[in-house]
Amino acid sequence: MVESFTKVWAKELPPKYHCTVNCVSPGPTRTEAFDAAMAGAELQKIISPFIEGTPVADRPAETSEISYAVLMLCHPRATWLNGVNLVVAGGLTV
Repeated sequence: MVESFTKVWAKELPPKYHCTVNCVSPGPTRTEAFDAAMAGAELQKIISPFIEGTPVADRPAETSEISYAVLMLCHPRATWLNGVNLVVAGGLTV
């Protein structure tokens, strides 16, 4: 749904507001909530194979890695990126 909104807004908003519209789709990311959820054995059993299958490294992302992707989209040199869904998941979806 977020990607669909992004595509619609990327077409409608730039002519009126002189902006771009993009979204970031993070993979598993280490946060306090993620660590608390992973403390449960059942969820850990479900999620661990995905994390272990991540090509870049067998770990969840750090929040700084996700924020860097957001920062890149906000950079003045990214003015030609519009309607992009940037998947930041260490290649998990490859």
